Amino acid sequence: MENMEQEPVAETPKTTEAVVTPVEKPAEQKTAPAKKVSLIGIIRTFYKEHKKNTHIVLGAIVVLGLLFLGKSLFIAAIVNGVPISRWSVIQELEKNSGQQALDIIITKKLIETAADKQGVSVSEADIDTEIQTIEEEVSKQGVTLDIALAQQGITTEQLREQITLQKKLEKILEDKLAVSDEEVGQYLAQSKTPLPTGMSDADFKNQIREQLKKQKFNVEADKWITSIKGSADIQYYVGYGKPPVATMPAEMPASTETQE
Repeated sequence: MENMEQEPVAETPKTTEAVVTPVEKPAEQKTAPAKKVSLIGIIRTFYKEHKKNTHIVLGAIVVLGLLFLGKSLFIAAIVNGVPISRWSVIQELEKNSGQQALDIIITKKLIETAADKQGVSVSEADIDTEIQTIEEEVSKQGVTLDIALAQQGITTEQLREQITLQKKLEKILEDKLAVSDEEVGQYLAQSKTPLPTGMSDADFKNQIREQLKKQKFNVEADKWITSIKGSADIQYYVGYGKPPVATMPAEMPASTETQE
């Protein structure tokens, strides 16, 4: 047998498998929580950066301390983290009642100036006596002076200031506030007011006299304020949309008076 040559068998090509490298997802970046800023932290950071300049550090600490302690001088309130400045409150107040407030301040200045020129003064004893009288009057209405003041939104200090101004103006207008016996008699005849039970005739007439004096004061005070404002040199630099009017600084707690 003849040796037959065998044909070489073709090799099966090897299949190369593709190697798939898994793609790594970028790591999620976590947002660091916001750090609370404190006055101490600010001071420490500033100190580290400027510790060589001692005078600058001390000055900054003083300024920051004053701002922190006196924050109520600049901020009226904080609503949900948002500050409301005192300036915005002042703007709102000026918009609503700026003219009235300005007019009251001007009236106070005019009364004080006139009192100084005429040598008029009011003692603490005069103020205390008036407060005692008011206290007695409001007690007849079943309330205390503190309650009456709270209802009108004024403090004892403000009341004393109002009494001082009123007493000064009463002394300035003293010659126009006198009430004669004839005026008292005429009032009683016209009003036919009966004598209160338990009160003497003299006390009743004195009460009527004081009532008539207060009525005269209100009339004469308005006249005086209107007149002195007309002759005073007042220069307005802010307009609030309303013309100035004659206004007394404020009213004191209402007292019980004999009605017609």
